[in-house]
Amino acid sequence: MYYMYIKRILFIFFFSIVASAESSNDCSGFVSGLDYSGDTFYGMCSDTGYPEWGEWYFSGSDDSYSGFFHDDGRFWIGTYYWENEDYRSGESFKDIRIKNEYRYNYFGRYTFTNSNNSFVGYMYQGNLNGFGAYFWEKDYSGKNRTSEVGIFTHNQDDGVFLNGYGARTIDDQNSTRTTVGFWQDGRIANGDFYIEDESENVEKYSSRNGTAYGPYTMNSSDYSRYNNIVNFISNGLDDITSQMNQIEDQINKYNDVSSQYIASYESEGKNEIIDDELVKSTQELLVELGYSIGEIDGILGEKTRSAIKAFEFKLEAEMTGVPTEDLLVALQLAIQSQKATNTQSIDRDPVLIATGTGFYINNKNIVTNNHVIENCTYQTDSNNNELNLLVADVVNDLALLEGPVRNNSLNISPNPPLLGEKVYVSGFPFNSGLKSFMITSGNVSSLTGLGKNFSEFSHTAPSQPGNSGGPIVNEYGSLVGVLVSVVDAANFLRADIETGEIEGDLPQNINFGIKNTVLKSLLADNNIKISERNSYFSISQKRIAEISKSASVLIRCYGYFE
Repeated sequence: MYYMYIKRILFIFFFSIVASAESSNDCSGFVSGLDYSGDTFYGMCSDTGYPEWGEWYFSGSDDSYSGFFHDDGRFWIGTYYWENEDYRSGESFKDIRIKNEYRYNYFGRYTFTNSNNSFVGYMYQGNLNGFGAYFWEKDYSGKNRTSEVGIFTHNQDDGVFLNGYGARTIDDQNSTRTTVGFWQDGRIANGDFYIEDESENVEKYSSRNGTAYGPYTMNSSDYSRYNNIVNFISNGLDDITSQMNQIEDQINKYNDVSSQYIASYESEGKNEIIDDELVKSTQELLVELGYSIGEIDGILGEKTRSAIKAFEFKLEAEMTGVPTEDLLVALQLAIQSQKATNTQSIDRDPVLIATGTGFYINNKNIVTNNHVIENCTYQTDSNNNELNLLVADVVNDLALLEGPVRNNSLNISPNPPLLGEKVYVSGFPFNSGLKSFMITSGNVSSLTGLGKNFSEFSHTAPSQPGNSGGPIVNEYGSLVGVLVSVVDAANFLRADIETGEIEGDLPQNINFGIKNTVLKSLLADNNIKISERNSYFSISQKRIAEISKSASVLIRCYGYFE
């Protein structure tokens, strides 16, 4: 983790530039391309002449920052981008704070684009200081580390190390093991420590002067001490996960508000905002048609723009993403047509027309694909319990259902899918023939879907019709995505062919999933309770199958054949 030290120093340097910049008399209201102390600023200025929110571009580099600013012009909650596409999202504080005796002035996540390595937690002077976590896709130390979590401190000469209670996970060729204990400068300190293997077996060892001894027989006090350390780590992870969720909510709020102003200015050359009542009416009609736009708030954010474009695409019209009076008329006509179609069907008895897969995200809410249930008059589970539709997100092909209470549900990973990581896909493929739960494994092969769809990712786990809407979990048993069927992928492909963007057949051994980040946004918009956690202790394939099966549900769709 130590090679990024210089970059963090650069971040502090850039931060100090903005913090010391004098306010500009020209920074008033919404501005575009303002020369601000030699840099360039797009966004809203406060009454005091300092940036309030917007995008800051540094002169002499491709570095930039987007988000909110403190009342004195310093970065606050947002994302800093380096010219090599590394980025850091979080909250900068005006003053130094103390948590558990550790100083910090920043909290957030740093992601390395070239390796997908990342670290998250409390930081001081650009380095982890206090509780945090580090995740490797590529470990340049030669130790095959995949994660470290616990207390970190900064050594001025050498870098950042675990210093206190923590855990390190290492993947060898044929096994995964996690070392739990007290660390000093990245090494297990003198004293007892514990190693858990991929089958969740725990062994006790001791360290003396850098040499490990054991294993020793575990007694009740050993298990108690081990569980205390694990609970400390778990509570710390809950804390930083909660903090990051709050920060991401604020960043999403910034994206929704700012996109309307900036896009409007750049497209029309003036500071003109589309009437919020027109936006609100458009949002209400889109929701009635089953599109997910988040909160009906009169703000033309990215979700509303995407929903409008999806509706325009369905009409084979130009995709503008802009609400107009003509669009309102088209939406009203679509709603009337939908109601007429539903009325024509009431004289017929619905029949079983399709099956798919869903999974419990809490004790009563089920996630699946929208295309699994979009043509259903009603839907049930395998025990004929009716599943009530709560939300249909047509744009992202997701749906939320409510079913009978179940104690088994899936945790959502706090991290998006990582390139190359192992994943497991499960569900009920070809249910009319197989009539059984199946699970397959593969790897994340790309972080985008067809046509560079950044809401999806590609994976190599074999998937079949009927798997649609099933969970995609990582080696920790946490959800990283929702499966999209091959049939749905083919629909995307045909759409792209019509526009001339893609030609040819769909490549073999490529399947698609909707990222957990997209799902989390939908769940947050609808106030759906979730559990967001990785164990950070790899679990056996058998246990992953048990977890996935216990949370999965067969969905039967009843409707009318065309």
